[in-house]
Amino acid sequence: MGKRKRRMKFSLTTAGVSYKEGPEMDDLKGLGFTFKRADWLSNNQYEINDDDISIEINSLEELVSFTNKYGHVVFSEDTITIYDDWME
Repeated sequence: MGKRKRRMKFSLTTAGVSYKEGPEMDDLKGLGFTFKRADWLSNNQYEINDDDISIEINSLEELVSFTNKYGHVVFSEDTITIYDDWME
């Protein structure tokens, strides 16, 4: 009998809170993130919404592919944070 694959589902967040229109914001939209204009930001910057985004990563290859596209990530329990800005 073969090994059963374990499905790994993670909540997904970003370290950044604001983004300019462009490829980075488009990539995040592709993951399910949404954005809104905020009074405290300049004209072409948008605040990221606190949506409940999750991602399933089922192999080391999928994880490598994800980090190749989105850069550094931080793992904590069941959450992956895209490390695209300063964080404590």
